[in-house]
Amino acid sequence: RAEGLYSTLLAFTPLQKQRPTAPTQPPRGLAGAARGDLGFFRRGAISRVFVTTLPEIAAMRHLVTAALLVVGVIHLLPLAGVLGAERLNQLYGIDASEPNLAVLMRHRAVLFGLLGGFFVLAAFKPPLQGLAVLAGFVSVLSFLALAWGAGVNAQLGRVVTADWVALAALVLGAGAWLARRA
Repeated sequence: RAEGLYSTLLAFTPLQKQRPTAPTQPPRGLAGAARGDLGFFRRGAISRVFVTTLPEIAAMRHLVTAALLVVGVIHLLPLAGVLGAERLNQLYGIDASEPNLAVLMRHRAVLFGLLGGFFVLAAFKPPLQGLAVLAGFVSVLSFLALAWGAGVNAQLGRVVTADWVALAALVLGAGAWLARRA
């Protein structure tokens, strides 16, 4: 841009005659990178550190989507508890025949359905993914902390295992989400 401005000024200066401009080579290396030419980085070992290629970005996007779908499905499974005390007994191995406990546990099932639905929605809506990953960590880590050393029954042990799977998916998804944003 400065060369073009300089040439324009020379053309309008009556006392100086215009010098022909020599063709210039495009800047290479770091100077080229500053202008958007990233070929220098892609040729060497530096490419894996500084440049994320389009296929890598797509892979990260798909990894975040897959992770949120896994977490969403795990959070949607308790939704079956809304069907009643018998289903809650099958899910958690607890006696939910007391009406107050049944109402609370069925409400919990609805909330998990909403949270699971949010994870599935966020899997396909990138602007929601950061919030979904954060909500997933809060949900999974809080349950694992509460269940830690509590002596849970076999059915609740399955829930603990499912939450460990969800935590692994969240760690992978969060890493991919952060790498995609960098």
